[in-house]
Amino acid sequence: LNLLVGSSLGIEREQRLFKEVLDFPYIYSDDIVSRVERIQEIKNRNGSFAVTDDASAEINELNRTILEAFGLSDNEFVDYALRIQIPQLTRKNDRDATRNVTVRDFEVYGKYFYDHLSAVFSNAGKHIRINIYPVIAKHYSAFEIVVLDAQPAERMTIIGIDADKQKRMLANLSAHKINDLFYQLKNVLYFEENSFYIIKPNYYKNWHPAIARLDLAEVTDQILSRTTGGND
Repeated sequence: LNLLVGSSLGIEREQRLFKEVLDFPYIYSDDIVSRVERIQEIKNRNGSFAVTDDASAEINELNRTILEAFGLSDNEFVDYALRIQIPQLTRKNDRDATRNVTVRDFEVYGKYFYDHLSAVFSNAGKHIRINIYPVIAKHYSAFEIVVLDAQPAERMTIIGIDADKQKRMLANLSAHKINDLFYQLKNVLYFEENSFYIIKPNYYKNWHPAIARLDLAEVTDQILSRTTGGND
């Protein structure tokens, strides 16, 4: 909440303004109280407020308990804030944000599209296949949704392509020639007759499940508004 609505965090410095915190939603929980007390006992016993292994484990359980109390367990956007946004703001433990995306990451990202679009297109007797291009021009990855008349053998296929095909794909997906201008683009959404592509830098922060939700909403909006005539 402080990240989303605080007037200072990420703008001026990493801080909380107590007056603002008092306006945040509040839930009383005996379990939360007891966990906080245990953390205080551990720190007092050690004679230091440094986070020990024992305290760290208790803090993780406290975080889990708080999220559960607010109905936010396994929430993609909370996970994105904790794993991507806050580490990047504080410049601590931010390796997840810029690490290369993995096949498993693509599988999780793609499931949102597959489940939603399969349900949508099933009414028209159509099927969905996902093609993943993990590495394009070293810095990019592409995600293709193909609409088919027949059920494909596999839901998702990992496709490696040679340098010449990479250039052709970039030429098709980019609004510009393959030059420095293209590399300034963060995200390209391109529709063809029976498929569409999403292409962006291959950092995990760009392919996180929370971003999958946002990308799916954008794709759905463009499909429904019929503004799919070219690059976005």
